Amino acid sequence: MRAICQFAFTVILFLLSGSASAVLIESLDFTNGGSAWTVVPSDTGLPLVFEKGGDPTKVGFEHPNTSGTGHYNLFREISAPAGFSMSNIRLEALGSGFSSWIMDGRIGMGFAQPTTTLSFDYSTYIGAEYNGQVVVDVPLALDATGDATLSGLTSVHVGVEVVKGLGHVSQHVDISQMNLYADLTPLPVIPPAREPLTFQSSGLYGGWNGYFVNPETPFDHHVVQAVATQGDAQGHSAWNDNLQQARAGGKRIIADLIPQASNGSGGFFGITDLTPSSPDSDIDKLAAVVDEFFAQVDKNELYGITLGEEHIFWDGRVDHLNKLYDKIKINHPDLPIFQWYTPSSIGTAPGVSGFYNLNSDGWVSDEYILDQPNMEQNTRAYVIQQKPITNILWAGGDGFSIPFIQERFDEQIAVHQKYDVAAGYFTWSGVGGLYGWDPGVDSVTAARFDLVKNTAIAAASAPAPDSASWDTVPWEIPTIELAFLSQSDVTPFYTEDYISDRVVRFINQTDITGFADLRWDSSPVELRPRETGAASSSVAYNFSSAFPLTELRIDAPGFITPGTDGAVTLSVLDMDGNLLQSTTMTAGGAMSMTVPGGSFPGREFQVAYTMTGTSLTVGDVLAGVDSIDVDADVVIPTQKAIDLEIGAGGLVSFEEDLSGMSVFHTAEFNNLGKVGYSNAGLFANQNPGQLEVIQEFATPEDITLTELRATGAADQDNPSFQATIGIGISLDGINIIDQVTSSGTFDGELLLDLTSQSIESDSFFVHLLLDGSYGLIESYTLEGIGPGIDGDFDGDGDVDGNDFLVWQRNPAVGSLGDWQANYGMGVSPFSATQTSVPEPTSALLLSIALTTLIQFNRKRSN
Repeated sequence: MRAICQFAFTVILFLLSGSASAVLIESLDFTNGGSAWTVVPSDTGLPLVFEKGGDPTKVGFEHPNTSGTGHYNLFREISAPAGFSMSNIRLEALGSGFSSWIMDGRIGMGFAQPTTTLSFDYSTYIGAEYNGQVVVDVPLALDATGDATLSGLTSVHVGVEVVKGLGHVSQHVDISQMNLYADLTPLPVIPPAREPLTFQSSGLYGGWNGYFVNPETPFDHHVVQAVATQGDAQGHSAWNDNLQQARAGGKRIIADLIPQASNGSGGFFGITDLTPSSPDSDIDKLAAVVDEFFAQVDKNELYGITLGEEHIFWDGRVDHLNKLYDKIKINHPDLPIFQWYTPSSIGTAPGVSGFYNLNSDGWVSDEYILDQPNMEQNTRAYVIQQKPITNILWAGGDGFSIPFIQERFDEQIAVHQKYDVAAGYFTWSGVGGLYGWDPGVDSVTAARFDLVKNTAIAAASAPAPDSASWDTVPWEIPTIELAFLSQSDVTPFYTEDYISDRVVRFINQTDITGFADLRWDSSPVELRPRETGAASSSVAYNFSSAFPLTELRIDAPGFITPGTDGAVTLSVLDMDGNLLQSTTMTAGGAMSMTVPGGSFPGREFQVAYTMTGTSLTVGDVLAGVDSIDVDADVVIPTQKAIDLEIGAGGLVSFEEDLSGMSVFHTAEFNNLGKVGYSNAGLFANQNPGQLEVIQEFATPEDITLTELRATGAADQDNPSFQATIGIGISLDGINIIDQVTSSGTFDGELLLDLTSQSIESDSFFVHLLLDGSYGLIESYTLEGIGPGIDGDFDGDGDVDGNDFLVWQRNPAVGSLGDWQANYGMGVSPFSATQTSVPEPTSALLLSIALTTLIQFNRKRSN
């Protein structure tokens, strides 16, 4: 036992930093019968007297008293003011008694409450220097100034001991005027483990290292790898030690938890090793490993966990991940469990881009390669779920397969800031290399890490986002053409069931106001305000019909939460925003209307629903819409040929979006059974043979065809698909004069230059060709030139510099004024026959798979 005037004292230790200033922490008293103290009696022969002699700070035995003995210890924990720690701690008091160990008052302080005051780390009593004297109110002091082990404390234990061991003498025995002093240091602000991450909360991805537990870095959170191997209690405990150190430094931690269970043969397996035929018992084993991990790791100090990283949705993985989530939730119901999909070139937001909406409490993603607008479209799909989302950005060296592109990085940061999404960073030099924070890392990776640090510093002081900006997007809201399912289908439609776990379109294909207050999670689209008070959100679709409308029917069922003032209105408007007709949702959730065709000024219209209400508590769901179904009666053309007009300057142009499949009623089909159903366009299923769609066109007089273009995708290299797409032109619908066909893995635009063919006619046919499985043509465009563009002196269909050269050589060919007036009209010839924008094969296969697997589930309201 160390003695500084021998005084006892107990402290809970937290080592913290900051500036200090000495203050009186507390003047201790014994009022209210000493209720603030824990009293431990050893000899109750004499009663303990609180507020002795009327002094509220004094405790001891009455005087004079010669007829008894007594012995008591009193303990109390003293806390520093909230938000501070204590150092250079000093306890002072006055003591009375006889200079003997059997008759005096004693004090102590230390880290924990002992059995007696003299057992504290620091304690004292009236010392031998008084040589058997009777003393009253002698100053006593315990001084821990400069003791590093008693620095940075948020609380300390103090003790008082009064003892009278001789019954035949009268003696003062008491302690009074106890005061605790210390230097105070502000504690670092340590956010709760699950305080929501925002854009201001930047983080890093990697394994445990000294940088991750350093409280002085500009990062607020980390996604940390945690390979949890069955039976590795020591490893789990070590992981927890790092967690506690990181938390003491104010970091929030997401465990990238990868459970590894024994396979019974000396090896281990994880979630990625399972196959569609793996038994549920394997999931049970992985869940048991998670339980082992949390037997050593304090889950309450985690922001959440992921079930591994970069998962795919095929090979049975969706089923495995959902089951593992459910199993873990049984024993850890309050633990946030996130999911994490592998990145792709189109984004992996669940329920939107074809990736299944897994069971989850939140998401981690690493969309390294998304440019705008894909980055923002993907982010919106996460944000609308109103769940935690952390996205990891690539900012590493040049030794990795993904290039660092500054413009992409800046765009992604801007999207994070707009939608208040926490950004994590993967700053790595490449396989086998170092991280940006490692000593000796290469200069390129180090420079990228400096960029990341500066970005994190700037984010920490960024203003709060304006959620109203979420209603504005950097792309044009598309017009959706009502679709036909077959040649016999005469009522085009659009339907979207929101209670879907894979693909919804409304998030990025409608005009939304009040986006921040909408919630969707493979559920109805709900009005769930993020703040209390009045709220309003609307979702507006732009629609068109290929043919004249005679009647429109709309059904949008949903619900209004009982006991709220929620309300839902359904409206039909023209494209100028003028209201044509509206209705409101009934208490039972029904909402539908029929609109006569005469109400429409054209073939385009808007359908919108608006939800309103007042939220009394954050998280209140006020109303919702389950689905939307639009059905129309139209006038089907009696002839299939499409009549084209010759525009100003003789230009002829036609573009067909095939998503509505109006070609069922305007074109001829060879091998009709090969047509698959897709909302993306003309799609070929797995049936054998070639699908050919032949569309006839007519013009009032002969024109010269200049080019034919088509956008689509096909994968000839994949042996399961062997798909190609092509376009051609003929004059009789049979004998193709010229054509172009895709090759290899193709995702882009086919271009057929027709200028060299000199095709002049007032009747011709476009051929759309699909071979193999899962080819897709989204749209095609036809261009030509009619007779008589004044100034086209060389007759090539445009007015350009070549025509001026012709006029210079022979002014008799025409008027220079015509050339000046029409300069730039017409089309320029192209020499290329095929252009493409290659995408990673995985993205193309995903797109093709979606068009195969996602079919219309048509509903009828009539």
